[in-house]
Amino acid sequence: MTKELSEMLIGDSKDYALPWIKILPAESSKNPKQTIVYITGTTIFKQDKMVGKIYDSLTRGLLWLRNEIRLAVFTIKLPNTYGYISLNLYNAKSELTPEIKNGKWEIVLHAESSSDIVQNTTNLDVSNPAIVKKLGHYLQEEIEKRIERSRNRVQKEMKADVFGFAEAFHRKYPEIWNREKDDWNEIFPKAEVTYDIKTKIRSLTS
Repeated sequence: MTKELSEMLIGDSKDYALPWIKILPAESSKNPKQTIVYITGTTIFKQDKMVGKIYDSLTRGLLWLRNEIRLAVFTIKLPNTYGYISLNLYNAKSELTPEIKNGKWEIVLHAESSSDIVQNTTNLDVSNPAIVKKLGHYLQEEIEKRIERSRNRVQKEMKADVFGFAEAFHRKYPEIWNREKDDWNEIFPKAEVTYDIKTKIRSLTS
C-alpha cells in the first residue's frame, strides 16, 4: 500500500485513496487494548482534502480501474432460473487506453478475467458450453456494473482522479497534456469511459 500511495502522491492528479479503517471495541471481558481493526472501504482524497468514502462494494470497482483486482466472488442468478451460480475470480488484469478525439477525452478500460465455478444450486448443466457462454455474458455485465457504480461515485460526485486517468493521458499525449494539465480538474469529471470486458470461466467438471 505504501508503494501505491507514493505513486499517487507524485502522480499527475495528486489525488489519492487510502483504506477506510474501523476499530471494533474490545469485548467487556478482555483487555480494553485488545481491539479489532478492519478495513471497510476506501477514503478518497482530492489533493490534500478528504472528499468522501466508498464502502467495500464500490472499492472493488475502483480496483478494476486501477488494475489491482486480484480475488473476487460473484454470485449470478440467471433469468427464469431457480438458484444461483457462484464463481471465484482467480486471475484478472486491466488496462486503460486513453483517446482524445475532437477535443473529447475518453478512456477505454480493457479487462480480462478467469473464474472458477465453485457452486451451482440451479438445475443448469454448467459443463454445457452454451450455458457457460451465457454465464460469461452475465458475469461481464456484473463486472461492468461494479466498475460503473464506483466510477460514477468517485469521478462524477467526488471528482477525484484516483484511477490513474491523468497518468494515462500524459503518457500517450505528452504535448496535449502539458498544454491542458492546468484544466484537468474540469476535464476529468467529463471524461467518457467505455468498457471492453472479457471473461473465461472454468466449470466444476473442467
